[in-house]
Amino acid sequence: KPLSEVFKAPVLALALGSAQALAIFSLSYGFVLTFASTAIFLFSLHPLHSGILGRIFLNDKLPKRTLIALFIAILCMLIMFYPQLATGNFGGPREMYGDLLSFVSSILMSSFLILARYSGKVAPDLSIQVSQATGFAFSTLILFFIAKFSNTSVIDSMTLPCYIACALDGLSVGAVNIA
Repeated sequence: KPLSEVFKAPVLALALGSAQALAIFSLSYGFVLTFASTAIFLFSLHPLHSGILGRIFLNDKLPKRTLIALFIAILCMLIMFYPQLATGNFGGPREMYGDLLSFVSSILMSSFLILARYSGKVAPDLSIQVSQATGFAFSTLILFFIAKFSNTSVIDSMTLPCYIACALDGLSVGAVNIA
């Protein structure tokens, strides 16, 4: 679709792209700072957040099965973090920041999904792919400024499994766009 379609709703396009790019950026950086299993678990809560955000912003009706699933997801989260809650040992600041970034990535991905549904209602001609490209350009600028002004690079501190996870994440995003 031509770029002119994006300019019908430029704020929505920027919000869509930025939400997805920041979600992937925060998840990728969360992988660097905390355990991959914890990061993936926290990110996989985005359906929980999507249900809540959909109810708040789109007036979605939540069927009983969705409410049960939300309750089970919250219960699973409590079980996962019970040892840390019981002992007060949340690891070092590095792990706490990684957990927080992974949790934030889940909320950002949910925001992207809710914005995508909303854009289908108010701007059906909006090109999601162009919005994503805008967001990824924004994410690239963030990485550039981090590398430029901190004299470090996020990529330098990534391990091989993190590279593989990010590559697979990128491939999955690409596959969704192609589909």
